[in-house]
Amino acid sequence: MYLYSDKEHYRVAMIDEYMDIAIEPETLPQAGGQKPLKPSMVTIEIAGGKKQKVRAGDILGALTGQNGVDGKK
Repeated sequence: MYLYSDKEHYRVAMIDEYMDIAIEPETLPQAGGQKPLKPSMVTIEIAGGKKQKVRAGDILGALTGQNGVDGKK
């Protein structure tokens, strides 16, 4: 496995020609048995806004309400 696919090989060839160098493909190391890294935070998407009359305070209240996230952090 390389950093580029077979379909992208022509792009690497164009860079070779433009820069007048030879880019030799190297295989990527195997992933091993490591667990995937998990981010410390998550992103949420809120499908609401002015038209739905959703205010920033409504969202904050929903997130920090009973059994929610501490609002001071």
